[in-house]
Amino acid sequence: MPEVEIANFERIGKNLATIRDEKLYFPDPQFSSYYQRVFKLSSSRVYQFIDAYHVMTKLRESKVTLLPKNEAQCRELAKREDNLVQIWNKALEITDRPSNKVIREVSFSLFKERLEQKLISRNQVSCPFPVGSIVSIKRSEHSQFTHCWGYVCSINNFTVTVQTWCGQYLSKIEDLDSVIVLDQKSFKKHCDRLYQLFLKLEEQDVSVKAFLNELGKSSRVNLSSVEIAMLDAIEQSLADKASQRQTLTAVI
Repeated sequence: MPEVEIANFERIGKNLATIRDEKLYFPDPQFSSYYQRVFKLSSSRVYQFIDAYHVMTKLRESKVTLLPKNEAQCRELAKREDNLVQIWNKALEITDRPSNKVIREVSFSLFKERLEQKLISRNQVSCPFPVGSIVSIKRSEHSQFTHCWGYVCSINNFTVTVQTWCGQYLSKIEDLDSVIVLDQKSFKKHCDRLYQLFLKLEEQDVSVKAFLNELGKSSRVNLSSVEIAMLDAIEQSLADKASQRQTLTAVI
């Protein structure tokens, strides 16, 4: 087919599609024998023109101002019918005359992005622990978190972030157990209280750390009167130490 005719690829594709769809290829028994006899084109080439025509039609319907200039630019778009407009617009952000290679790279990038989003969504849907729920860590790579309880801060791609008495831990979903409590708000408040105390501990506060660790690995919120008194005393002692340090710093 002469080069001047190939330049009118959209018109060629439209005519071929019309001949095929309306069965205007008489006296040939089939469309394939018609285009081989009249145009001397292979089957793949004919359908490249037809696909290009459909691509151009969809782009025009979407009010795209800058359209493909040749049939080759339409080849990758024809494979991505559902989002060909998005692919073409992104390709135009790279260059005002994107090649088939550029369009293919943009198409792959969008496909990869959508696949990642699907994986994230599937993981989030399958996670049985919504944000705020109370959980227990069955296993962890760090011994201080094993058997700790806490609450879910966030759901990530394939993990869950859990706030415990001694810090946040990034846990695999299968390493968690659900802890059933009636008052989750009090549970979280208790956990945060233990964590604030933990942050203020010094290296020599070994016995205090052991006490907090015992509470942090228990799912009890209703503490005994002795435990409450001990926590109050620890808070007061740490507050007094902080006040003394501030006073000493001011004097110096």
